[in-house]
Amino acid sequence: MKIQIDRCADITAFASKDVTRLNLLSVQVEPDSSGLTREPWDKARPAAIVATDGHRLAVVELGQLNPIAGELELADPVDPFGLPAAELRTAIRGLPKSKGAPSVLALTSLNGGARAEFASVNGAVAGTAVLTIPETKFPDARQVMPSTGPTVAFGVNPQYLADVCAHAKACGSDKIEIRVIDPLSPIDIHFTMEDGRKVRHIIMPQRL
Repeated sequence: MKIQIDRCADITAFASKDVTRLNLLSVQVEPDSSGLTREPWDKARPAAIVATDGHRLAVVELGQLNPIAGELELADPVDPFGLPAAELRTAIRGLPKSKGAPSVLALTSLNGGARAEFASVNGAVAGTAVLTIPETKFPDARQVMPSTGPTVAFGVNPQYLADVCAHAKACGSDKIEIRVIDPLSPIDIHFTMEDGRKVRHIIMPQRL
């Protein structure tokens, strides 16, 4: 699998900063995003990246890279895997700002001592940042994904919503879609990037 990670995939701000919650200090790469970004009837199952701090959850689809001359040899991961949020944030922010210079995530040594190599690609490899895959288990994001239903009044932390809007703007989306089943259900927010990739944010509701 050749995974493209760009600035829109920087959802590390939605990961936990609480050092006592080790499993939430990482983001999760899901080779199959079934149930995370697409409707159940949609057959498209692109890879996705997931982050949560226990109160909100963000999911971004990852694009697939076409073969590039001089590109790294990439492993083909089958199971989801985590990446340390702080290290990933540093790697993404070090990427060239040009949209024509995506990055590549390569996995090596998957059986014990696994690591991910984060390489900036602009016709050729421009440098790598090695990210160690954490041993802690990331929670199953699918357990909190709401089903469809009628909309109702709901309360939401305004800063959380502002962060989602800022993410949508950075990804070239001029609108977001908000879905709520009932006041106690998670708030389900969707938007689409300029290239058609889907993004989904889940925010826990607040009392009105």
